Amino acid sequence: MHYAEFAEDESQALMNAIKEYENNKWKVIGQKVGKPAKACEQYAKEHFPDLFANQAKRT
Repeated sequence: MHYAEFAEDESQALMNAIKEYENNKWKVIGQKVGKPAKACEQYAKEHFPDLFANQAKRT
């Protein structure tokens, strides 16, 4: 369950922001998307797990 509802365009904006800022800058990502940082993080982890799997492989 996620903290906030995301419209299709917001979901796409979130994915783009994660790719631009990496997935450890949730405050910046939240500001870019217009949603709370925690909501962005939770939604992303539920809906874009591949982004996090790729991130783990790089470190």
